[in-house]
Amino acid sequence: MFQPELESLDREALARLQLERMRATLARCRRNAAWRRRLGDARPDDVKRAEDWARLPFLTKDELRDAYPYGLACGEDYRRVHMSSGTTGNPILNPYTAADVAQWSEVMARCYVAPASPPMT
Repeated sequence: MFQPELESLDREALARLQLERMRATLARCRRNAAWRRRLGDARPDDVKRAEDWARLPFLTKDELRDAYPYGLACGEDYRRVHMSSGTTGNPILNPYTAADVAQWSEVMARCYVAPASPPMT
């Protein structure tokens, strides 16, 4: 395990952590005017369990294209930007902060140390 303290949490502790992070994400999105319009009156406290997340508006690829270049970006001080080719419309830009890049590093490290799953039969 890459991060045993997180990867070995019991189900209850994991659910609490997920809920806390979902609420923090929703609070961060609500600081952006475009997201406030999209989310309507949805508030972080409305998310009582992980399943409540599904009640939030689904984001489509067309909406991402229409928001070109950074209309739905909620961060600041971006360090990297990944972009689609834009062959079917505006390119889709994915800006990353230093914290985003660090998080992706952890995700990829977990992938590399995770045991292989047995083949499906």
